[in-house]
Amino acid sequence: MTIPAVLDLDSVVIRSLPELRAAAEERFNLASWPTRKDQTWRFADLKRNSIEGFPAPARLAVEKSGPWDAVSRLDLDTALERHGDVFGRAIEESLGSLGSARHLAWGLKSENLTGECWIVGEGQKLDAPLVANVRASGQGHAALLSLVWVKRGASAIIWEDLGSAVGDSVFIVNGTVVVVEDGAEVTFVGSQELSQTSKLVNCLHVVPGAQSKVRDVRINLGAQWVRQEVSAALGQAGADCELFGLSLAGAGEEVDQRTLQAHEAGGVHSNLLYKNALFANSRSVFSGLIRVDHGAHQTDAFQSCRNLLLSDEAEANSMPGLEINADQVRCSHGSTCGQIDPEEVFYLRARGIREEAARHLVTFGFAYDILSRVGNEAIEEQLSARVESRLFALREQPVESGTQAVNGDGELA
Repeated sequence: MTIPAVLDLDSVVIRSLPELRAAAEERFNLASWPTRKDQTWRFADLKRNSIEGFPAPARLAVEKSGPWDAVSRLDLDTALERHGDVFGRAIEESLGSLGSARHLAWGLKSENLTGECWIVGEGQKLDAPLVANVRASGQGHAALLSLVWVKRGASAIIWEDLGSAVGDSVFIVNGTVVVVEDGAEVTFVGSQELSQTSKLVNCLHVVPGAQSKVRDVRINLGAQWVRQEVSAALGQAGADCELFGLSLAGAGEEVDQRTLQAHEAGGVHSNLLYKNALFANSRSVFSGLIRVDHGAHQTDAFQSCRNLLLSDEAEANSMPGLEINADQVRCSHGSTCGQIDPEEVFYLRARGIREEAARHLVTFGFAYDILSRVGNEAIEEQLSARVESRLFALREQPVESGTQAVNGDGELA
């Protein structure tokens, strides 16, 4: 699915929340729901992405911790009025451009849309992370738009955490734009622990400046269906962009990931590593592209997706890709898919560790490789505890396969 050419994006300058909703309404009416012919939805289970069953507005409650007084916080209407030139184009052209244009428009046009703009001032060095805990409740839909602007020479760690109660069933559309000026550094962590009956469309677009360092970490520990789209516009020399992801999926769940590393200028480094641990009859889809434009020489880009199958019923689909239109580049991509190495289990069992515990340790080590990339000990500890809890729950989760129940270790119960 492509963004309709009918929209003249060059002439669109969104300066208010009503204008944003009006543009989203037009986008929603012009775009179409995905079909089997859409390459951006290849391998996806199209029965899962339906918005039916979530007609009522859900509630989003946000609790913040950290040095929020040190940053400028603007409501969406004020942010678009003052900084539409910074965020407007990214919202219109990039969010949802990897396939979820209509889902995103459905969220942005909603009267239930909420969100903020966070601006880290020039030269500011935040010594503690900015944490936004977003809790959804009810039986319905909600949309969240976060705009982040890290100005020249500043540094910050931002953690946006989504969650919902077990009994609630929500469909959340979550869009984020991160603009990073020259010489700035930012780590953005997006995690979710939504209920097993919830759905999530998560679209992120990052714009790194010259000599900047951007790190994004996506953590999926819940939801029945997750569609995640991450794109990076790498148009300034010296930029360093790292994209990491971890998903732990259980019975009946699907995680659909689409990424784009768009190298528009030379002398830029990017690295992507996504890991999926799949239990029971869960599914994952990964489609990533490194695109090197004409003239983007001296590009240094990597992309890897690693899938750990913890059940004979689990399914992983990976489609890494390269599109290179420049010389003197170093680009590589790859994907792996397999079960736990028996030699690793044997090594641990030889040291007195029970097989069940050994398999758990190997799986946690697989996941912690991503958690350790956050670069903040407090956040890493909290996420590690959640991953431990999730792994224990998934290991005990059975799935019906024909007439036989298969547990999370891929063994007959």
